[in-house]
Amino acid sequence: MKTPAGNAARDFNLGLFYALIALIWWGMATTIYFKILGAVPILEIMAHRVVWSFLLAAAIITGVRSWRPYLEAWSQPQVLLLLLLSMGMMIANWGVFIYAVTSDQIVAASLGAFINPLISVAMGMIFLRERLRPLQKIACLIAILGVVILTVQIGELPWIALSLAITFSAYGFIRKIVQTEALVGYMLESSLYLAPAVGYLLWLTFTHEISFSSTDIFTDALLLGAGIVTALPLITFAAAARKLPLSILGVMQFIAPVCTLLVGVLMYDEPFTWADALPFGIIWVALVIHAGDLVLLQREMSRAASAAR
Repeated sequence: MKTPAGNAARDFNLGLFYALIALIWWGMATTIYFKILGAVPILEIMAHRVVWSFLLAAAIITGVRSWRPYLEAWSQPQVLLLLLLSMGMMIANWGVFIYAVTSDQIVAASLGAFINPLISVAMGMIFLRERLRPLQKIACLIAILGVVILTVQIGELPWIALSLAITFSAYGFIRKIVQTEALVGYMLESSLYLAPAVGYLLWLTFTHEISFSSTDIFTDALLLGAGIVTALPLITFAAAARKLPLSILGVMQFIAPVCTLLVGVLMYDEPFTWADALPFGIIWVALVIHAGDLVLLQREMSRAASAAR
């Protein structure tokens, strides 16, 4: 017989698993994917992401027979408004990230992902009244120090980093409070932007400016795969957001920029000096502290679950 404590521990573990899938995928797979598609216009890539994501989500919903919750959600104006805002934030995030990757600014994009958890933690504390554990507070303070040093080293306002951080944090916050399941919510998000995306692709086709079907088979295959590349991390992240406190989810998001940084430096030879290594090293210390606190928290929840049986 499952107890409330046992269910909480199970949800917590599932949340961690979903978050890891989403963050590693975002940090590595999407970066490489957009780099390869560098010759395709940004707006066309974004339109393909919306269209193929919608079709993929529709196929999954058909497979699991979840059309009723999807259709019922259309009668909830507040849910639709929140999802319209959340997808708007994500589309803005896509555009800035694709620009950063295709203009050889992957390291700058990783900075944005490093700042992002701090904003998520702040949103959790301000709007959801979440409390940080002592080690989480220490980890956040250390991470803030590292981000400040890195920002000063850049010598100018890091608009790419700030834009990525704010839009993605806003997306996570909205998906945290919206009352819908992850898959249904993602289907609704794609549905709300489907018509503009299809209209734009048709306009490109009629004006003979579309890249799809006019370049090579490999590029076409990558554009067709935009649904999988987009849907997998968004669905798993939304699922994680419903099972984890925003403070924990926020600090876990440091995983994605570490992966992005490694891709930029090791795969695409972007500059990363010893001066850059100092603030990044400080942030990684914060990651280690937070990871240790997660282990302690998981053990506490497991003991509570065992004691309640």
